[in-house]
Amino acid sequence: MKRLPLCFLLAFLSLGFVVPADVTFGGEVYALFGLSVPNVDGKEHAWKWTAGECGARFKVDASGGQASAHIEGKLCANSLYEDSDDKVCFDLTEAYCSYDGGWWSVKAGRQIEAWGAADGIAVTDVLCPSDQTSIFTSDYNDSHIGIDAIKLTASSETLSAQVFYIPVFTPAKLPLQNGNPLKKLLISDSPLVSDVSEDNLQEPDKEFRNGEFAIRLSAYLPFADVSLYGFYGWDDMPLIQYAMTSPFTLNLSGKYKKMSMFGVDASIPVGAFVLRLEGAVFPRRAVQTSAGSQLMEGEKSYLRRNTFAYLAGVDWMPAGWTITAQYYGDYVSGSIKHLDRKRYVHKATLSISRSFLGDTLTASVEGMAEFNDMSYAVMPSVEYAVSDELKVKLGGNLFFPGPDEKGSLGQYEDLNSIVLRVTYNF
Repeated sequence: MKRLPLCFLLAFLSLGFVVPADVTFGGEVYALFGLSVPNVDGKEHAWKWTAGECGARFKVDASGGQASAHIEGKLCANSLYEDSDDKVCFDLTEAYCSYDGGWWSVKAGRQIEAWGAADGIAVTDVLCPSDQTSIFTSDYNDSHIGIDAIKLTASSETLSAQVFYIPVFTPAKLPLQNGNPLKKLLISDSPLVSDVSEDNLQEPDKEFRNGEFAIRLSAYLPFADVSLYGFYGWDDMPLIQYAMTSPFTLNLSGKYKKMSMFGVDASIPVGAFVLRLEGAVFPRRAVQTSAGSQLMEGEKSYLRRNTFAYLAGVDWMPAGWTITAQYYGDYVSGSIKHLDRKRYVHKATLSISRSFLGDTLTASVEGMAEFNDMSYAVMPSVEYAVSDELKVKLGGNLFFPGPDEKGSLGQYEDLNSIVLRVTYNF
């Protein structure tokens, strides 16, 4: 909510930039409900609500000559949140004006842009911070937050260069709301652990020297699409500091640290397949240390380490099917003593979908397996288009722990859910 004054300013400036103009309106009204189902071990977490949200999205596009503007926002009510300040939200997700000068263009305002060739996994995708308040997001704009930035673009038929300046840091949105079922995975609900809010997370000062810079260079070649990425700014996730404020109280606070990233991706057609490759290096990235090392050995909340991430994926669309498979790896160099992570983390995803009945019915299943603790997730769904405007989607989010530990996916097993989403577009 604290970014709303800037949001409204950007919105009015965006529309005023192109008046008089051709203006179009659109959006959707939606309802999302999630109901937990029994775990494989039959624990008591079944038949509780895991999602309960209703809302509306709106889009306004205006154009006049070479100038244009776009505003997109969301009004929602979440029935699970306990605090009145969190129950109703208004987010202006995008509000920007742009000018197209032919081979060059400029866009200023709040904007969302995806980086990389991966599907649902972040490798080079560090430009827009993530929204981690729900596991039931339906698209990229749901799971990411717009950045207030100036983007300059120069392009030809085969080459493109984009430069970003982001004057004010935007952190990831964490599930800190009371009543959010994800909060207990981030913060223990033990009475011995103090609560955490945005006030406990120290953001960098809003000064010119704390601005962020990014660049993307792309080439669209006959045999492949290739992009190079560079980013220098702030990690959108805080580093948590653990401290005993009394013999019976554990206090949690957090700070954000600078980071840099250099990455590359490529999409390569190979016959009926499209091969996607992506890699990134994070020199001396701040990596979270464990609570035990901080409390028992006096270690600080982070250690600087070189980290590397990569992904290889393939897309295949035989006879109406859409099949996507990906393998992801994440490696940290140097000593991992005191770090709150394993040296090498890897996982794989598989997505299969097909449309029926004249594309009115779409059935799909998505799966993910992480190999460190052998936990996995399966997400089947069926979506039916009642009309061009009205769509009903019924699905499931099922999480299974590994044999020895819950694992990064198994930790969500209490949120195994049946999910219903109804959307009306206008």
